[in-house]
Amino acid sequence: IFVDLEDDMKTIESVVTTFSAEHEPCCKVEPGETLLFRTLDCYSGQIKTPDDYPEDITEGDADLATGLVFVEGAEEGDVLVVDILDIDVDKQGVCCNIGGPLMENSVPRTKIINIENNVAEFNDIKWEVDPMLGVIGVAPKEGAPLCFLPGNHGGNMDSKMIKKGSRVYLPVQVKGALFGM
Repeated sequence: IFVDLEDDMKTIESVVTTFSAEHEPCCKVEPGETLLFRTLDCYSGQIKTPDDYPEDITEGDADLATGLVFVEGAEEGDVLVVDILDIDVDKQGVCCNIGGPLMENSVPRTKIINIENNVAEFNDIKWEVDPMLGVIGVAPKEGAPLCFLPGNHGGNMDSKMIKKGSRVYLPVQVKGALFGM
């Protein structure tokens, strides 16, 4: 989420399940324009209580992208440069045991993690959060990959390096780039 609360800043809230050149852009922006993205968590905001569990979420409802934004002047072969100015997190996060080698011997569970003043609390353990963007990308030249799949267009890269102060370079593959995060 870009946070720079100017009155004339565009706020992007629409979500898509795929990065695709077939999507109608949610808006058009000029190069250098600062945007505010209101994104969802990796579970699309559907896990709110310890009784909710990811297996109840369908494949296309996880790791969605907010956008897609048409960048004026962006042409195939260009590089889209995105600066992450800030990331602000919600008041709660979630932790779910959803896989791994010990899964067959454990009970599926969800734990709600309270976040206050940028500090998360899990039982008696507290730590400062270091938010990152999991999904960021542009529309590929062909196809419509689900947002949770990484590829040469970006997608769900889950890189801890894509955080406040980062600069991300994405290969423009279609006119306008069709950028989302």
